[in-house]
Amino acid sequence: MDPLLFYSTNQRAEHVPFREALLKGIAPDRGLYMPESIPVIASERLKEFCNMEYHEIAFEVSRLFLQGQIPDDELKPLLTDAYDYPVPLEKLHDKLARPCQGRVYYIRYAFKMGWTVDQVFELSKIDPWFLDNIKELVEFEDELMAVEAVALAYLGVGMMKRIEQWRESGQRTGEELAASEEAYERAAKLAASAIVLAPDEHKQKVIDEDYYKHLLAKAKRWGYSDVQLATIWHASTDCLRAI
Repeated sequence: MDPLLFYSTNQRAEHVPFREALLKGIAPDRGLYMPESIPVIASERLKEFCNMEYHEIAFEVSRLFLQGQIPDDELKPLLTDAYDYPVPLEKLHDKLARPCQGRVYYIRYAFKMGWTVDQVFELSKIDPWFLDNIKELVEFEDELMAVEAVALAYLGVGMMKRIEQWRESGQRTGEELAASEEAYERAAKLAASAIVLAPDEHKQKVIDEDYYKHLLAKAKRWGYSDVQLATIWHASTDCLRAI
């Protein structure tokens, strides 16, 4: 079977297979790529979609357009990952569309799933100014989680310095110092294993003390407690308070 080709909406570019259309994004004539034909799905098969998960439906539909250009055993996990929503879409639509307990948490889920302020407003009718602020908080939460590994390394350095100060000043008992050293060792082990997987741009921030001071100051302005930050970074509150 010949692969399904995609044409440009401006009708001045060569028809191309899916791979080329995907990689180019926009056709050379600045048009959008569209399939030459739309595969037909039998009505009986469409009824079966009602009892299927989103990723399963996406697989059945996508493979009709791809026609083997992405093997099924590679396409399935891609779509399963893409549709791995923390909340089913039907439930999210319902929770956003009507006032309910915990509605703000569903707004958070929507933004984490990539929704725009306009999309959330369309369902919730909540003031876009308020939604913009929630979206900023969600993006900041993502930033905190993204730098977990290097944050642990930074916290560990601060913790070690503070332990030395406590030891010299006698401000902590031997038992308290031992507990703090144990917390430092746990943070150091986590950081050592996690930082290997961290993107290079995050690794550079290990030595950027100003970045973490700014990050922590911003977290405090927005109401994050030491316990919340320690939980996000899988650190101890002692490590956090040390800096």
